[in-house]
Amino acid sequence: MLPVSFERLANADPEHSKTFSILDQWVQSHQDWRWIVPGIVARDNPFLDAYDLAEALQVAVAAGLLRLQYTVLTPSGVLANDSFDDPREVPPELPDRQENFFATSNYPLVPVYFPLRMARI
Repeated sequence: MLPVSFERLANADPEHSKTFSILDQWVQSHQDWRWIVPGIVARDNPFLDAYDLAEALQVAVAAGLLRLQYTVLTPSGVLANDSFDDPREVPPELPDRQENFFATSNYPLVPVYFPLRMARI
């Protein structure tokens, strides 16, 4: 479900090459995921610098490889299924995985990155 490779970006951007390589490995081991969650990537790679990860993800967005969206952590600790282009679009309530609605203002907003088709590099 994550049809994205960071290999070209790793070769084109030496400053973030190591981070793109780590991202590429993470994506390959999470093929059944629909999006990239920076917090989970960082947790899975404790030696990855969070600032480098943030910068690399922004480079990937600028290259047209990823699209930034936002979702909400549900009361059960999983991400809501719905995602939004702008945090202000998040409705006051969303359903969790069991279709029980919860107040989104009581739970953290989470950035997620969706893969796009081709990178412009």
